[in-house]
Amino acid sequence: MMKFYITDEYEKARGNIRRPTPRTIDKIFCAKNDMAVFQILCDADGKRCILNPGLSPALSYELGLLRLRVEVDAPFPCTVYAEDYLEDENSVACAEVLYEEPRTYGGGLYAPAFVKIDVPAEAAHGSYRIRVNIFAAVGANDETLSFSREITLLVYDFLMPNAQDRHCYLDLWQHNSNIARTYGTELWSDAHFSQIEKVLGTLADLGQRSITVVAGDCPWSGWGCYLLKDHPATLFEYSMVRIKKDEHGFTYRFDALRRYIDLCFSYGISGDITVYGLMGIWTNMPLFNGAKPEDHPERVLIRYFDQTDGCMKYMRSSKDIMDYIRALFDFLRETGVMHLVRIGADEPSDLKAYEENVRLLRSIEPGIRFKMALDKTSAIRAYGEQCSDIAASFPCSCENKALLNEMKARDPEKRILWYICNIPDRPNSVLHSELYELTALGAIGYLFGFDGFLRWAYTCWTCDPTKDIRYNNTALPAGDVNFIYPAKNGDILYSIRYFALKRMLQICECLHILQERGQKQKADSLIGMILRSTDIKGYMKDAFHTEKGIFSEDPADYSAFFEALYQTLEKEDRSCSPMRSHF
Repeated sequence: MMKFYITDEYEKARGNIRRPTPRTIDKIFCAKNDMAVFQILCDADGKRCILNPGLSPALSYELGLLRLRVEVDAPFPCTVYAEDYLEDENSVACAEVLYEEPRTYGGGLYAPAFVKIDVPAEAAHGSYRIRVNIFAAVGANDETLSFSREITLLVYDFLMPNAQDRHCYLDLWQHNSNIARTYGTELWSDAHFSQIEKVLGTLADLGQRSITVVAGDCPWSGWGCYLLKDHPATLFEYSMVRIKKDEHGFTYRFDALRRYIDLCFSYGISGDITVYGLMGIWTNMPLFNGAKPEDHPERVLIRYFDQTDGCMKYMRSSKDIMDYIRALFDFLRETGVMHLVRIGADEPSDLKAYEENVRLLRSIEPGIRFKMALDKTSAIRAYGEQCSDIAASFPCSCENKALLNEMKARDPEKRILWYICNIPDRPNSVLHSELYELTALGAIGYLFGFDGFLRWAYTCWTCDPTKDIRYNNTALPAGDVNFIYPAKNGDILYSIRYFALKRMLQICECLHILQERGQKQKADSLIGMILRSTDIKGYMKDAFHTEKGIFSEDPADYSAFFEALYQTLEKEDRSCSPMRSHF
């Protein structure tokens, strides 16, 4: 017998239908200018089936396969997606990629649907009805109604701030060379920028603030992708600046860089411009065969075309590299964006070389500002004061919350962010993570009290990401490298983790609004519904693992927290002036 379950946004289909019966719901809720989300899990009596989220005929070469068509009648714009599975690093199938087209599911797996309702800012608060219908058919026979149920949508009288108006300073790194490789376009061509723009649109919807610029090749040496063959990926990033040399010397073309910055600005992404590839170059990637400058502190790779012999080469002298950096700074100054520029370094291992590079760059531009991602307390103490922007790893943030906030108090212009990557083990945002872990991270981010959140990978795709997103499983859990996916038609596919990340950022903002209005005690009380401990310094058991029991593992707690937060904000809104400011 077929079974159907309407579940909340925190349910994650994985493994097989023999897991515990999903928790069902009869209501969903959201604010105005917000999204309401629920899921539908279909069990075709343990048999293979097709789930159709639209009106396509959806016939398959397996003509006898059962087709389930999902129809949702909602009062606001509604999108129904079929959730496709990907395997995590332990080969467990996890619901992940969202398609607006039919998908086929193996026997023993739920056929899951993800439903997103976009509630506009002008919507009236109150209660609305949503009807879910599921129709079944085999071959070219008539459909029959197999399931029909109503649920309630509660729209609370609170206006969710627009993404770009939120307090959280979001810095998700952009890997534009990977976008070109995946879609098969020439670097910095019109076709490449067309694909880049689609990615930027998804970033803007999250509230992205930082622009990632690569001005020297392979600052992360491809994360060692040339060493790993089991789950192949090509992850080298290349400079946006094109350089030529003739008998008169070097000439530099900054048109792609200018175009990228302007495109980011057009999407409201204009908080800072972080330039990578000039310092903090990773040297811990074994067997990387790369040119090394003769008299420069770091292995900076500045590529150019030598017109005298027709060869592509890399600059070998520090003088040539410094002349290039002068020209780059001149361009940024003339473009009027130098005040936004940060020279980025990601967990540099050779701190002596880093210090020498700081000295050299300041000899060109005394006021240049630096941004570092740091994962060691010693590095924070040594370099925190000289950096205008610091991003501390989750473990480092737990250990150094007080120190980092003290630095911020001494220099209010300093920007402090926290980040997750392959650590901690949980809560996290990778493929095996429960979706509610991102909501827990939103609450923890609020407790840190920092300016924002950073993550190293957003589109750092493997060679065939919609089939296999695993990469370097000994170090990086599956899904560590991305939140969205490339579609065959050149478009972008969302993941359920993308929308969980969006929810995390909204929750962090809502908690900040309560604090801003002098309701910190209420915010702290709400957090207690999902965090079992607020002793941040005691969160880490070791360098990679958190202690057990620091956050709830019951999805019902997160739904209750989420609704209580909106109820509190609605009451606050009704007692406050409608005019309120956000950072």
